[in-house]
Amino acid sequence: MKKRLFVLGMMFFLLFLVDVKALQLEHFKDSVVDGDSSIDDVFITYSYDSALNNDGYYLMSTQGVTKYDLALNRIYLKSNDDINDLSYSMEVTEVDKTVNTNVKGSTDLLIVLKDANDKIIFEKLFGGNGEENEFFSFPTFNNDGDLDGYVIRLATTSNDLNGVKAGYLVIKYDLDGNLLWQHNDIYNDIFVYDNMGNIESLFIKNGDNISRKRVEGFVDLWSVPKVPYNVFYRTSYNKLGNADGLIMTGVYIYSMGCEQGKIVKYDLDGNNVFETKADSCGNDYYNVVNFKNEKGIIDGYLVSGTIQNSKAGLFRYDLDGNLIEKISNDSITSYYYAMESFNENNKFNGYVVLGKDANNKIFISKYIYPSFEIKTDFSDFGTINVDKDAIPGTLVRVSVVVKEGYSLDRIIVKDESGEEIKVNSDGTFIMPEGKITVSAIYKRITNPDTVSAAYMVLGIVLLIAVGSLIVIRQNNKKND
Repeated sequence: MKKRLFVLGMMFFLLFLVDVKALQLEHFKDSVVDGDSSIDDVFITYSYDSALNNDGYYLMSTQGVTKYDLALNRIYLKSNDDINDLSYSMEVTEVDKTVNTNVKGSTDLLIVLKDANDKIIFEKLFGGNGEENEFFSFPTFNNDGDLDGYVIRLATTSNDLNGVKAGYLVIKYDLDGNLLWQHNDIYNDIFVYDNMGNIESLFIKNGDNISRKRVEGFVDLWSVPKVPYNVFYRTSYNKLGNADGLIMTGVYIYSMGCEQGKIVKYDLDGNNVFETKADSCGNDYYNVVNFKNEKGIIDGYLVSGTIQNSKAGLFRYDLDGNLIEKISNDSITSYYYAMESFNENNKFNGYVVLGKDANNKIFISKYIYPSFEIKTDFSDFGTINVDKDAIPGTLVRVSVVVKEGYSLDRIIVKDESGEEIKVNSDGTFIMPEGKITVSAIYKRITNPDTVSAAYMVLGIVLLIAVGSLIVIRQNNKKND
């Protein structure tokens, strides 16, 4: 009963948060990635700085390795010739306990970096309590274009790797063999997990069907017909972030050669939840992700595709399969894949999308929720820590480091018109539309012990002074 009340309470809380004016995604920028590769040959993943903050994107294609910053400015492009000329090479192999007794699970990855003379620079084992399999690796470079490490994409069934789920991972090592970061791959959502974080089942293409297979024994739990053409599928999640079924998109060809996209959902038992086709011919669907609103809460699906066979389109559906919004880009012909976008503080702020134009040039596009600047007032008595900007309607947290000898009286947040915004007792507030300013009022600390000591000293001085006066007066009387 308590659990049920808790879930109902959480649902009410989430509904309450969403019950405000919803923000719409805004087109930020398009950048050309590659003029030669097929869209299927492009791999994209996030990049992180030394503080583990998102600082851009790595893209691999037949052209080589490219890095973009968060504003989609190209930082570097390293061709395959550049990569082949490197004085280092990385080898990744799958090993078990018969090869290396330090293997934790059934298999680990043995990662070896060598120089041009085949000398081993470092040798590392990566893995957990399950099984690891290597997919591929590629070199990365700093902003000056110098080699700074290697990224490895792999699959794992381990559930004890810090901060990541079993499934597909992307990890990075520097040239000294230090593991810099690890995160789940953007293509990870085909799994359903149990309460221990193990992969309980997965969705997989099986002939003309999509099947949900239990990992143990790899047996079918159920199968459903796939969308005939360009099918794409992944795990569907509800508002609470829990897996609730299979979501699938693709293209149907109807009478008179009319091509139309379709989005279909099944629950975890294989029951059809909804089946919605595009609203007109020429609207083709190639990909779907769970859509998040400006607060980062799942409230639908975002489909990548084509509008009227001529321009790239993003189609936003609610959780019941109703079309809510269409976003078009006349400069690009089709969108094929969307992934979540994050700012430099690792906060969700929109989507990055891969697409191509009529000349088959591959593009990367970015759509973000509008954010506004947060300014802070300078003070000699303390330092205010807060994000540089925030999306309206989201919760912003302020912390203050106070100089010794002072205490924080209160935090003041004002909007563009000078109106004060309510700040909660924990230092949080809801971001309004427009720029804001954060300031703080400090109090000087008066130490009670110091004050008491000062009065004691003053009292002693007074006693001495009074005593001296008495002695002087008595001596004067004797002389009289």
